Amino acid sequence: MPKPADSGSRVLICDLDGTLLAVNSFKVWVLYWLFWGWLRPGFFLAWSRPIVLRLIGQLNRWEMKVALLDSYCAFESQLPDVLRRGFPRFVFLFRRRRLCRVLLGYPYQFQTRILATAAPRLYADAVARSFGIKAVVASDRERGVWVETMGEEKWRTVRSLWEGNGSMPECCLVTDHYEDLPLSMRCRVTMLVRPNKITLQRFEEAGITPLEWPQGIRRFLEDSIE
Repeated sequence: MPKPADSGSRVLICDLDGTLLAVNSFKVWVLYWLFWGWLRPGFFLAWSRPIVLRLIGQLNRWEMKVALLDSYCAFESQLPDVLRRGFPRFVFLFRRRRLCRVLLGYPYQFQTRILATAAPRLYADAVARSFGIKAVVASDRERGVWVETMGEEKWRTVRSLWEGNGSMPECCLVTDHYEDLPLSMRCRVTMLVRPNKITLQRFEEAGITPLEWPQGIRRFLEDSIE
């Protein structure tokens, strides 16, 4: 994973699902391979099973996610390369165009940009490249166990990017969900993208006053360089 710039740089941290993308990329990924999986019957059966088990209540959300990730890894080499490479390009079509143009279109604003997502690294790195982002925090397998980068785990993983590379600089966060509160608490300024009522309530309870897209974008950019 590319390391961020030195600790004196301005850092933009962006969530993916619901923020840079208007959709949940993992759900789109699941449907994408349900649609194309029939090309490899063995994969299609392995891919469908945890989804069915989740629908009938035999698996919880995380158990289903792990089963799907394991199934994909087991069959990845057998899946058509054009489809594997095609998913990041496909999901990129659901980007919030105006938000991406404002935040990512001016490289001088932020010397370092990080995609911090709970989406799996299996496709997150490629999606990040579509946005022109090199540093990625994503759910990954560690010592044979899948670790989901949500909440405190996302914050710890972001912080680890600066280990041995100076102290962590002041960061600016863009997200849509209260699950990123642990990260927001350590950031200079936070902007919420189409948050729901629960998210707004959780931020208020935490004593954080975030800016909101699109009204707060000018203030967000000004606060990031003060």
